[in-house]
Amino acid sequence: MDRAVQPGTKTAITEYDWGALDDIDGALAEADVLGIFGREGLDLATIWGEPKPTDPAAYAFRMYRDYDGAGGKFGDISVSAAGTDQGQLAIYGAATAP
Repeated sequence: MDRAVQPGTKTAITEYDWGALDDIDGALAEADVLGIFGREGLDLATIWGEPKPTDPAAYAFRMYRDYDGAGGKFGDISVSAAGTDQGQLAIYGAATAP
């Protein structure tokens, strides 16, 4: 269903699992996918089995939701950000609403 044809239609990815949440490779994949979800304006995503607080992938979530331990978070307005080779360096940008 085309969102342009159905204004207000929400998009979700439910029960996704990239795996390896206890490994740095899984953490990098999770950080990248969270950036993609934000860039594409995904309305909802649910991971199947969250990482343990000490798993490397938990830090991917913290990077976006509480990077400083005091509620600092990635902005809620997606802004354009791009590198010359997305396969080598993933870049995502956001601003915080005033």
